[in-house]
Order: sequence, then C-alpha cells, then structure tokens
Amino acid sequence: MNHMSASQSLLLFFLILPLAAQVRFAADKIDIDVDGKPFTTLYFGADNNKPFLSPLRSASGKIVTRRFPMEKVEGESSDHLHHRGLWFSYDDVNGVKFWENDPSYKKGTVGRIVARRAAWKDGPKSGVLECTFDWNDPNGTTLLVENRAMTFLSNPTLRIIDFDITLTAADKV
Repeated sequence: MNHMSASQSLLLFFLILPLAAQVRFAADKIDIDVDGKPFTTLYFGADNNKPFLSPLRSASGKIVTRRFPMEKVEGESSDHLHHRGLWFSYDDVNGVKFWENDPSYKKGTVGRIVARRAAWKDGPKSGVLECTFDWNDPNGTTLLVENRAMTFLSNPTLRIIDFDITLTAADKV
C-alpha cells in the first residue's frame, strides 16, 4: 500500500489548486494574470494623468478593448485621447478636469490621479489589488483621496473584475 506523508499530501493539494489571479509589479504598472494567462495591466505612471487597465482580455485571450492611444492599430478609431482602456474618474472636481485629462490637453484645468500605494492579496479563486490614489490639481494639491479594491475573479470561461471605490475629500482624511 502506497501512503503519502502529510507534507506530500499538502504539496499535491497546492499543485492541483487553480492558479487564480497573480500580479507582477513594475515601477509604473502592475501586470495581472488570471489562471496563468495575461488578463490586463494597471498603468499608473507619470505618462498618464489617471490610472487605467489595458488591454482587457477575455478568458480565451482575445483583447476586448481598443489599444489607442497607447498603440496604433490599423482600422481602430483614434479619437478621444483620454479614453484609455478601463478607468474610473469624474469630469469636474472643484473646477479641475479628471475625465478629459490626457497630458496633451491644454483646454481647462487638467488634474492628475496619482498612485500613492498598491498592495496585492491572494485568495483561492481570486486576487485583490488595493490601491490608494490622490486626485491632484495642477499645483499638486490633493482634492480627493481614492481607495480602490479591484477583485479579479478566476473562472474558466469568464474574466470578472469587481470594483469597490471610496472617494474622500482630502480635508476629511
């Protein structure tokens, strides 16, 4: 009779668990994989005025968001430079634009949503990326503090992101 030790059983148990979601951190982006396959990347670097997820992929790997303006793809529309993948913002906070805020825009008062903190938590069928962002006016004064939790869920046929976002006035933090 072949018996496994407790440590061998535990190792086997972890080897057959689904991979769920994993991340790779870099200086200005975080790559998110689901079940060992690329799903999306959170961009938050200085070249962007707001954080965004791009590209988004289906469970089969097909890209379902446009790539412009990050890259040019033949036949894809090239309008609205501020439409970058999937993002969250609001147009006017105390007279500062956070929606139409591409770095090239010169019309109006353009703000920036700046990453302050990011942390990853693993789960058996999901992963949670928790971030804190400062919504700053052009002088760098923080108007809002955003706490965001993005839960990336593992499913063989779907890709799911659940957003939990709290905005707090900076003078209330």
